[in-house]
Amino acid sequence: AGATGGTLLTRPLSPVHEGLHVNANAAGGELRLEITDEAGRPIPPFTAANCRPLRTDSVRHHVEWQGTDGLGKVLGKTVRLRFIMNRVELYAVWTGQERRWHSPDTSTWGIRASNTVRHPESISQ
Repeated sequence: AGATGGTLLTRPLSPVHEGLHVNANAAGGELRLEITDEAGRPIPPFTAANCRPLRTDSVRHHVEWQGTDGLGKVLGKTVRLRFIMNRVELYAVWTGQERRWHSPDTSTWGIRASNTVRHPESISQ
């Protein structure tokens, strides 16, 4: 969402874990979430006004609302998420604990230490 802001309302979904997380760049802007019923009506205390605003760039924002410490009230129920954004790039959303994994050293993928990189113009036919 740009400087004029915008919203995104998800399709109906059913949370199965307590925590709600987003990967978003909200540096220089603001992101708030609310949880609504299927008709789009906010479910207290999961309102935009109660949402602690996200204003930084993070791949692991933890979304929190005043008056609750998790999604227990809506677990297993059919709800929708409304993202209220101003100068935000939203990449992903998930519930529950993040799985920890380690990636290999990507600087060595498919390259041997003895390989030499040549520019096409330096290769003679």
